[in-house]
Order: sequence, then C-alpha cells, then structure tokens
Amino acid sequence: MSGSTLQGSSLPPMYRNNPEIQQQVRQVQSTLACNQEMVSGVVDIFYNINVRDERVNLFFSGVDMGRLRRMLVKYLMHVLGGEEYNGKSMRAAHRHLLDITDAHYDAILENLSRAFLLYGCSQSYTERVIAVAETLRDDVIGR
Repeated sequence: MSGSTLQGSSLPPMYRNNPEIQQQVRQVQSTLACNQEMVSGVVDIFYNINVRDERVNLFFSGVDMGRLRRMLVKYLMHVLGGEEYNGKSMRAAHRHLLDITDAHYDAILENLSRAFLLYGCSQSYTERVIAVAETLRDDVIGR
C-alpha cells in the first residue's frame, strides 16, 4: 500500500482541515484490504446496477462505460489506499452533471453499498467506504 491518502487536496475543501474526517479516512485506509481484483469486481457490479436503475441510469446513457470503469477503479484504489490518484477532482469530473440531486446521490451511494455487499464485503467494511463517499457529495452535486 502506498503512502497516498485522501488528506490534502483530494478531500473536498470543507473536509481538508477536519481532523474527524481525516481520522475516518485513515481508519478506512488502514482497515480495508485493497486489491485490483476486488475493486474491479465491485466497480463492475456497481455500474451494472446503475445502468439498470431508473433513478440514475440517465447519467450513464451514451457514456464510454469502459473509460468510466477504469477511472472509478483508479479512484477507489486511491481512496482505499492502494495507489496515487492524479485524475480530475470530483467536482471537475462531475461538473457536466447539472441535474444531479441529493436523491440521485443517495441512489448512487445505495448502489455502491449494494455492489460492495454483493461482492462479499462485510457490512462494516461497506459502511466505512460509504462514509468516505458521503464526504464527496457536495463536490459531485456541485455545491
């Protein structure tokens, strides 16, 4: 596992100086076993759920799903402490999603949680990942 963390510029600005959030991120990174196979499997399940979910599938219509999968695998590997991330910020990556709402983000988090559980991850593991994903809500929604 590299020394890369979500501290600093990868965290949304409102969390960068929040010791509680930084501690939560460190906890997730130290307790989650991260490997490419697991992350790729979760991402495949996640996008298979999303493209069938009427609440959010409009955001995936006409999208290069292979590229999207690769980008999310890379980002999750970073979040879980597996490698450095040098892609766009979450705000920049989702800037084009002008119509995304809290209800959409809730559905995405629900689908991400379901994907981790379907892959075989524990409930507590999944909850810790979702807690970190929750910190990105405002950046993804564009607030």
